Amino acid sequence: MGDKCPHREYAAKASTFINETSLDKMYEIAEEARRKKLMEPPKWVIPDFPD
Repeated sequence: MGDKCPHREYAAKASTFINETSLDKMYEIAEEARRKKLMEPPKWVIPDFPD
């Protein structure tokens, strides 16, 4: 989409984050998110069946 992409601002933020954050710090962030996800209770998805 080029210049018409609605997510251009996020691409710039992501690029800045990648350039300014060490790989070790990114790993720490990912590991913390993984641990947090594992501690959450399971989410059940119960489909609605038509009558």
